[in-house]
Amino acid sequence: MSIDDSPASGAPSRRPELLGAAEYRRLRRRINKLLNEVGVPEPWDIREFIQRLAGYRGRPIELLAAEIPPDGPDALWVPTENVDVILYDSALREGDLHWEQVLAHEAAHILLCHRGDEDAVLARGPLDEQLREVIIRHAGEGAAGDQVLHRETYSFHQETEAEVGASLIWKAAGRRLIEPERHLHGEDLASVDALAAIMGRTRA
Repeated sequence: MSIDDSPASGAPSRRPELLGAAEYRRLRRRINKLLNEVGVPEPWDIREFIQRLAGYRGRPIELLAAEIPPDGPDALWVPTENVDVILYDSALREGDLHWEQVLAHEAAHILLCHRGDEDAVLARGPLDEQLREVIIRHAGEGAAGDQVLHRETYSFHQETEAEVGASLIWKAAGRRLIEPERHLHGEDLASVDALAAIMGRTRA
């Protein structure tokens, strides 16, 4: 299936503020090219998409639910020697849109080959011990080092790229965008639209 690079119908046209117009267009083209190469399943299934991504990269990807501590991330990417593990919070309900959005976000990081940011890793410091135990329990003893990737290990730029990627994955999947009823005005409305441009509003 060929991916359409035009803005999604009903989606806000405002680009993420971190990205200049030319950079945003280049990022969209890069992600859509990758999505064309990976292939988006019809009918849409997030697990099938992630398995196609694994085949494209030549490395298995395992999705595992885990009891992540309340102050931890919704999900994290744990690259081990032979497999990439996506641990997601078992409190998320499988099949819900938020669960899919979380997986799409992690898939976007993998699709874009993000490797974390050294300054962010240093600023984070050692892994929270509870989180470390969860990672070891699900991904093995050797998996709880600096290679663990989640929101506190990426640069803000990488996080923005992943949000754009997740939004384009949604669009390629044919999710129907919702045009919400507007209750805000002025700066509040502009702020919400800027966030929506990154996150996308979707429903099944």
